[in-house]
Amino acid sequence: MDKTMKATTISQTGSADVLEYSDMPIPAVPPGCVLVKVSFAGLSFGDIMIRGGAYPDMPPMPYIPGFEACGTVVQTGEGVDAALSGQRVAVSAMNTQAEYIVAPAAFIAPAPDGVSDEMVAAVPANYMTALKIMDDIAQAKSGETVLIHAAAGGVGVALLQLAKLRGLKTIGIAGGADKCAFALEQGAGTAIDYLSEDVPARVKEITEGKGVDISFNSVCGDTLMGDLDVLNPYGRLVVYGMAAGPPPPAFFMTFLSKFSDSISLHMFSFKTVAFNYPAEVGALLRKLMGLLAEGKIAPPIFKIFDLKDAAKAHELMESRKIMGKVVFKVNS
Repeated sequence: MDKTMKATTISQTGSADVLEYSDMPIPAVPPGCVLVKVSFAGLSFGDIMIRGGAYPDMPPMPYIPGFEACGTVVQTGEGVDAALSGQRVAVSAMNTQAEYIVAPAAFIAPAPDGVSDEMVAAVPANYMTALKIMDDIAQAKSGETVLIHAAAGGVGVALLQLAKLRGLKTIGIAGGADKCAFALEQGAGTAIDYLSEDVPARVKEITEGKGVDISFNSVCGDTLMGDLDVLNPYGRLVVYGMAAGPPPPAFFMTFLSKFSDSISLHMFSFKTVAFNYPAEVGALLRKLMGLLAEGKIAPPIFKIFDLKDAAKAHELMESRKIMGKVVFKVNS
């Protein structure tokens, strides 16, 4: 096997121009880990935030971006079943936008037969977040009404598809008629165009004044004020991203003013799971691979880029034109 590989790297934060296609040494395989030859890797909004220096928990530079991949195990570390070698797997780990990656053996799951590598690579980051916040953080129950921000994005689509499996009523928020139509195609019961509509007013109209039980919000910023306006008693606000920055200063006093409605605020980062409950990562990944094999979830691939064209992919994601998922072709 070669001693070097190609990888996308970031040496300093900035615009998409800081991304480099670099020669790197193939990493050694520590105990408990596997070496995976990557076929496809996913692009997530977290990659954009890290490159721009806006991620809540910035990694040290230089850095290889990426949180998910599909590939083949080519080497196992000490303490790992050697029978894993040659197995096609889904990977949930960091530094995945490279020809070879090292991942804890607990962070992989068998990729289902009959499902393309690009589909497998498009699942981990978005669908694991969606599954965790829907089932464990919000504890959504069949029949409840949920509001989904950025419904045409990666996690938004995952939430819509999982919500349908759980019998939830969904209202998707997206920017523009095309994205709203796409959200409806992915399972939204109703879609609201935040560019042309008053979101809280439309939510109240759709729910006949009852409001929603849960809001899944990856946008943050001023949108949180609208969420507080439409949450019903015992409503849950789940914040799992800050694409528009932190909440306004008035948010916390407004939140406290809803004390008599017993609403709750939850914040979620998947890092909590990976660093504190690592065994859960593999369990979630195996569950999702099962749903993928059964056709119950299906990440829509918006575009496939070669890994060397990472800057173009970042620019496309920042243009807000993506509906679904962007993935990188890494090894043929």
